[in-house]
Parts: sequence; structure tokens; C-alpha cells
Amino acid sequence: MKLGWNVLNGGDEFALFMKRKFFSKKGIKIRFHKPSSIWKGIENALKEINPNSSWIIGNGETIDLWRDEWLNGRSIQQIFGLSEFQLENYTTKLSLIIQDGQWNMTSRFKDMLAAKGVNVLLLPSPNSEVEDARIWNPDPRGKFTIKSAFNEIRKKTRNKIGWSRLVLNKAVHPRVANNGWKLVQNCAATQEMVRTKGIHLASRCVVCQNVTEDLNHLLWSCPFTKQLWLWVASKFKTKSNFQSFHEAIYKVKQGSTKVKNMWSAAVLSGMKQVMHAAKTKAHMWDCTLDKAIMWGVTTHFGRAPCVKECEWFPPQGNIIKAWGWQLTTNYIAECEAIVCALELAISKGWLEVWVESDARAAVMAFVKDQVSWNVSARWTSCKRKFTYLLVSHTWRESNFAADTAAKRGTMLERDVSVIYDGRPPWLFNLEDNNHNTYCSIYKSIVSSGFSPSEIDVDLPQTFKSSSLTKPSILRFNS
Repeated sequence: MKLGWNVLNGGDEFALFMKRKFFSKKGIKIRFHKPSSIWKGIENALKEINPNSSWIIGNGETIDLWRDEWLNGRSIQQIFGLSEFQLENYTTKLSLIIQDGQWNMTSRFKDMLAAKGVNVLLLPSPNSEVEDARIWNPDPRGKFTIKSAFNEIRKKTRNKIGWSRLVLNKAVHPRVANNGWKLVQNCAATQEMVRTKGIHLASRCVVCQNVTEDLNHLLWSCPFTKQLWLWVASKFKTKSNFQSFHEAIYKVKQGSTKVKNMWSAAVLSGMKQVMHAAKTKAHMWDCTLDKAIMWGVTTHFGRAPCVKECEWFPPQGNIIKAWGWQLTTNYIAECEAIVCALELAISKGWLEVWVESDARAAVMAFVKDQVSWNVSARWTSCKRKFTYLLVSHTWRESNFAADTAAKRGTMLERDVSVIYDGRPPWLFNLEDNNHNTYCSIYKSIVSSGFSPSEIDVDLPQTFKSSSLTKPSILRFNS
């Protein structure tokens, strides 16, 4: 899949070569055969990449109007059910319906989309100043990674196989889980498996050296393996009378989730160690399995939280302080809240802004300029318009005004926003620089279009302008 993503978005020699060989001049994948040892695999990977990718719309010169997913993750081809044969001679780019950074669609086209449930007014505005960018939907930042691709493909299997959640969980090391998955699917290089391939050999278990070696014997029936399972089962106060993976994995039905996860990890680790002993052709007690029988469970306690005293300081001068509201605890919602606050500040002509949020992940995303792909284009457009932009993080304990607003916002209807000019009537307490709270504060700076001399990391000494004495405060809840 990594090669497929590189072919679609890369600019290196390999990507350009593959595009020229397997795509037409207009960017459409060929439908006839060309000899290649890797193209078939890349073509299959593209079937997984295309449904899980979408576009951040820039000037529209790269996006195919008909085939690419630019309508909130869907394409015109998908919405109207058009085949490749029907679109054979249609190669229009999205830039055709973009003019001066705005959508330029005909009324008939809008009505056709509305009939299919697509509201054109909810589409993100294009940004003609930048190029189009393909993003990977499973990743919050829109960056393609092997890890996110692996997890996305694995989700399909979780819905089909009931025991998958016991193998693919955080309690089991990924390497152990992968090996266990293969063993359950009978993917192991045993002597019996070699014989099924037409290779005749004398088969004998390398552990007990008594019977024919097959996977079921190695994992469950071998006398030495039974000793392992007897010891493991005794640690969990259960019996080792199981003869298969499905019987073993569901053996511990009672107890907490932690106990069940430990049992799953023990079963899968035991299976992995048994196969390791068989592959290395070593005697059972000469390999690492004998060390595993001597293991014990060690409890590691987390460090106690460190309580520190901190003070809240109001901004000085003509600085707008905006709290990003908390729609949910979701990272994407936090980023959305901050961008909406910035857009509202721009609409009111406020170009010096201080954004403070108690969502550290969202703050760090804006500091590193790695925001969620959902708001990436809007963030790029906003930050160029400010003369002064500061993003900082604080704990919820010292940001109780925004926390109160967030709790009020959870009671609003869907897609409803309430904006107050001034202090809301239900907000009785405000942050006071004469009152200390106890928490730990982390602050960061985002610079946008101004020199480093205008930025000082220490807060609140950053604000040294005294042209106006009364600060303006902007709060949101939704």
C-alpha cells in the first residue's frame, strides 16, 4: 500500500515512471495489460487506498471532477452510480467550477447534488492559493502510515471473526498477536504441512520425538506442551483440559477484563514459544520456553501526580483571548473549535488573537502545524490573516470559564451555536489573577508572518503593548 500511495502522490522517479506506464496522460488508470511484476499488487492496493482517501481542495487543477472523492469523501461517480464506460471521455478537472476561491456551480448541478442528499453550502471553500492535497482519512493528520493502513484493513476482519478482539488488543504485543493469528489460520511450516505440498519426508515431532509433527500436536497434544499449559492454567486457577485454540482462549470466562487480557496474552505467548522451539529444532528444555515457565507477573505502579501552584494573568493591550470550546473529548472536535474561534475573530476584524485550550493534543497540533486534515485548509487560510497569533495550553482547573461553557454547550441541539457579546448571564465566575489555582501549565507559541523578535516564550510578559489598557475577551460555547 505504501508503494500505491507513493504512485498516486509522489514526485520521485519511481512514481513518475509508474504513472507514465500505467496511467493515461489525463491521469486515468489504463484498462489493458502491461507486463509488470509489481503492478498487480499496487493495483489491488489502490482498491483499498481510494475509498479511504479524500482531498483538501486547493486550486482544483489536480482533482478529477468525476472520479475523485471531493464531495465530503464521495465522488460524483459514486453518488450517481456511473460506470467507467460512461465516463470514458470525461476528464474534466475540479478547477472548472472554481473561480476566485469560490464555488462556481450551475443551478442545475446544485439541484442534482441536492437530490442525492449533498448540500453544496456545507462543502469547504476552495483555496486557490495552494495546490490540492490528497489526505489519508484513517489518520487524524491525513498522513499515510503503515500503522494506520494496517489497522484500517484489520477492522474488516474484526467484524467477521468473533475471537479477533481477544488476539488483536492492546494487552498483546503486536508481534505475538501476528504470530498467533497465523497459527490459528494454520499458517505454520510444520513437517505435515510440507508433506501436503508433495514433498515426502519422515515426519517426527522435534520436541517429544515420538509421533508425527503437525500443528495441533505441537501446540496442544505434545507431552511437553501439556506441562506448559498445566502450569499456565494453575496460575489462573483453571484446568488445562483444552485441545485447541478456541477452547483455550475462552477458558477463562469469569473475572475482570484485565484477567481475560492476561490469559489471552499467556495463551498466544505460549503458542509462539512452542513454535519457536520447533523451528530451531531444539529440545524443549534447551530453548527459551523453559525460561518462560519460570516467569512471574510484576506489577508496575504509575507515578503520583505532581501538584503545582500557578497563576492566571489577563492579556494586556488590544489582545483577543479565545477559548476553544469542547464539543466532545475528540481531538478532531477540539481542532474544529479552535479554527471556528479564529474564523469568528477574523469576521470581527480582530487580528491579534490569543487562543487558549485545555486540550494539549490540539494545542501541540497547531504549534507544530500538524492539525487534523478536516480543518487543515481553513487553518492555512486563517493564520495568514493575523498579525499576532498565540496558542497556549492550560489545565481545565485553571480554565473553568471555558469548562463551564463547554458543559452548557452539551445541552444544545445539534448544529446550534450560541455567541454572547460580553459576559454570558450564566457565567458567575471568571479567572482572576489574584486567585491561585493548583495545576500544571504548559504554554507554546505559534508564529504566523511575524519576526521572532515579536515572540517571547515567557507568558504573560509576551504582551508588552500598552496602547490600550482594557483587554477584550471572547468566549464561545457550542
